[in-house]
Amino acid sequence: MPTKLNQKRALFVLGKIDEILAWVSRKEAEKDTRFVEFGRYLCEVRAGQYWRRKDLKSFDDFLERRFLRLPYTLLRMSKECALGSPAHQQ
Repeated sequence: MPTKLNQKRALFVLGKIDEILAWVSRKEAEKDTRFVEFGRYLCEVRAGQYWRRKDLKSFDDFLERRFLRLPYTLLRMSKECALGSPAHQQ
């Protein structure tokens, strides 16, 4: 036999789930925006050879030293920029 449904608690819990999902959605959108900005800055570092300010020999050295612990996808994004990917040429 099913337990008695606590309507008030059910509404509260479901509302909290909706709040959390909305928060996650906002954060994901913000993260997407920041990654685009991050990619643009990486492209500028490469194009302007700003990595030389850190006494490094190449952009790849800059990536290895600066972003050693970042996920592979971020490094891949910068490599695409280096290759002139249309996604990063805005």
